[in-house]
Amino acid sequence: MAMAKMGDTVRLIYTCRLEDGTFIDSSAGEHAEEADPAAPMELELGSDYCLPGLEQAVVGMSVGENKEAVVAAVDAYGEHYPDMITSVAPEELPAEIEPEIGMILEAYDEEGNSFPVTIIAIEEDRIRFDANHPLAGEDLHYAIELKEIL
Repeated sequence: MAMAKMGDTVRLIYTCRLEDGTFIDSSAGEHAEEADPAAPMELELGSDYCLPGLEQAVVGMSVGENKEAVVAAVDAYGEHYPDMITSVAPEELPAEIEPEIGMILEAYDEEGNSFPVTIIAIEEDRIRFDANHPLAGEDLHYAIELKEIL
């Protein structure tokens, strides 16, 4: 029986959750709690379309096989770096922004490149931001079913 390898195009169904069971994503879309078996995701292994850790989990699978795989944070969205947490005085925000915890804003580095930051705390004299990816530091737990190797 054929097994998936790098360079193959495959169709698969997956659901991704955090260790505590929190739903993150699925082949049916990030807002669908359960993958739709009638609409598997098509993926070329090695194309950098998805996380390398997910691709590695699919390599070696046979059509019809189900697998549970854990992608370590370092192979997913990276470690969480405390030095990527910063703060500003509230008056440094544009006047039209009403800050809320969890709000994602666009920040700029010295060269003018933009990057997202998430508000993690609102204090009387400071607003704290986290520039880490929201899933940084999280191991991702996948349930995968390989439907087809094209």
